[in-house]
Amino acid sequence: MLTISVRRAEQLTDELLRLRPALVYVPLDELAAHPEKAAGTEHTSIGVSLPRVAWDREYPGLREKLEQVRALGVKDALLGNLGMFPIARELGFTLRGDFGLEIYNAQALKEYKRLGLQSATLSFELKLAQIRDLSKCLDTELITYGRLPLMLMENCIIKNRTGSCGCQNTNILTDRKGARFPVVSAPGCRNELLNSQKLFLADKAADYRRIGLWAQRLLFTTENPRECVQVAQRYLEQGSWTPNEYTRGLYYRDVE
Repeated sequence: MLTISVRRAEQLTDELLRLRPALVYVPLDELAAHPEKAAGTEHTSIGVSLPRVAWDREYPGLREKLEQVRALGVKDALLGNLGMFPIARELGFTLRGDFGLEIYNAQALKEYKRLGLQSATLSFELKLAQIRDLSKCLDTELITYGRLPLMLMENCIIKNRTGSCGCQNTNILTDRKGARFPVVSAPGCRNELLNSQKLFLADKAADYRRIGLWAQRLLFTTENPRECVQVAQRYLEQGSWTPNEYTRGLYYRDVE
């Protein structure tokens, strides 16, 4: 089964929905600002993804927006922070765990199931062999595509440097070897540093389909709407798209 996370509402198009992903997660701020994206289809449910970091002072605003999207009929909430569990549970969302919960083992899955999760995204630092051998007491997702996050920064580095916020654009940090790392906005005027290369496993589908997953997730960040469709088609074996540069992540570390 295919699930999708988008970073911007514009990435969620009718063309993408026609590919029938089971779930599409949209950030809370984006879904509240674009309520028309909450409808979904007969085959696709729209879920809301909550910030991985939020201070207590931000919770009243978060609650207001969560109430708004819940009233639109959104039932699933993707949570990467334990602090978000009580408010999402209170508002009646189905709780789904994101990679920010850092789930590495069966005991963690058991505890999160006790706390109310219906599904959980496993850490992308695990090897495929470890995931295969993991006892799975609830539905598990694995990220199989996207620019994996490297760092979440409390302060907006663009605003600190220039005096004004330029988070609406994708900025680039270049390292000494010339690798280009996108810097994108995160809720609360924060920044997130993304990997310079995209995780790509579409040609390794046989490997992740036999390790007991409930769903594979495509993580869309810097892609334009057309690229999102092309990637999803490739993972559904409907195209031949391949990124110019890519990484296998840590899934094959020490695996022959």
